[in-house]
Amino acid sequence: AGFATFCDFAFLTICLIFLISVIMCAYKLALLHNSCKRLIGNTMKFIDNPSATSRPDHYQSVDVDVGKVLKSWQISLYSFEWMHPDGRIKTLEDLPEKEHAKRRDAEEKIEKQTDLEKPILGIGLMDNVEIGSGRALFLSLAARGIKTIPVHIPKSNQDEFKNYLA
Repeated sequence: AGFATFCDFAFLTICLIFLISVIMCAYKLALLHNSCKRLIGNTMKFIDNPSATSRPDHYQSVDVDVGKVLKSWQISLYSFEWMHPDGRIKTLEDLPEKEHAKRRDAEEKIEKQTDLEKPILGIGLMDNVEIGSGRALFLSLAARGIKTIPVHIPKSNQDEFKNYLA
């Protein structure tokens, strides 16, 4: 009888630990969902990049699919600083030291929900997407799982960007 009681107690303890783990995971998912919802909702406000507004005849604003842009940018000569060879965006710790301040600044702007300047994208020499301005912001948003970002592109690249539009 003593061993059976011990086994029942052990089984109930394991079930309780499992239940607590499930509740903790659900709680963490709810927090993550609320964080993403806050970021993706109407709280993020993008403003025109001054470089683009100074040449309105040269640039246009579009919404791009972040995943498609990242896949293209992966072959950029500059992607190694921010991206692992498998396409994952590097964490702050994995970035080169000279990029740390840029990443922190971008993250702070996102956290404080300040107006975010639209990045400027273009098409590079290898017919891939290049991030000309706002790279840290674009990649920090991408690292947070944002799927669509408004950007400026040169009007002369309008046809080349059709495959990257959201």
